[in-house]
Amino acid sequence: MTAGTFYGIGVGPGDPELLTLKAVRTIESADLVVYPATFAKESTARAIASAHIREGQREMAIGLPMSLGERDSTEAIYGEAAKAISVELSAGANVVFLCLGDPLLYGSFIYLYDLLKGEHHCAVVPGITSVSASSAASLAPLTRLNQSLLVMPAFTTDAALDEALATHDSVVIMKVGRQRHRIAERIAISGRVHDAVYVEHATMEDQTIIHNIAELPEGPGSYFSLFMVTRQS
Repeated sequence: MTAGTFYGIGVGPGDPELLTLKAVRTIESADLVVYPATFAKESTARAIASAHIREGQREMAIGLPMSLGERDSTEAIYGEAAKAISVELSAGANVVFLCLGDPLLYGSFIYLYDLLKGEHHCAVVPGITSVSASSAASLAPLTRLNQSLLVMPAFTTDAALDEALATHDSVVIMKVGRQRHRIAERIAISGRVHDAVYVEHATMEDQTIIHNIAELPEGPGSYFSLFMVTRQS
């Protein structure tokens, strides 16, 4: 039997209407649909794509820890998932992995791809990123002409943040979560508060956009949040 293909499917930032036609077609034709979920089996990626999962279509949820204290087990979980997917691919099944945003931009697909690419055919259907979605939702152009753009994770050092804000015209800081007020403070120290916008749950029903980051609510933000600091002239 001909071996199957492992597809990384970008399901976009949250709005189901932002799935691409190719993503829909590939999901609908797959033999097995795989997606990350919490240990409670909740999956944002699956919820986005749910209208295109056929009744009776085989599914596999990969239960992942959500707290930092449990993440030592993540490597082992992906390893076991890759073994199960490898069996399916070897038997000729086409397997899709649903990934928020784009599979190759901080995507969980990357971990499985690294484990499977040496033995199986892999392909990617790109998705709309939270960066593009947040830019559109807040009407904040990311770059103009020869301006530079840096995308970085929130879990980084103050020194790295300071350097990025001083060096690049536009900086996007993703997956803000508990780092929200620390990052807002670094943006204020850089003198770029007026360049900044905070976006949470871009394109989802509870989307939040805060143009004045001095008015951020107390406490941590969502994992699905980012700061955009973009020079507008």
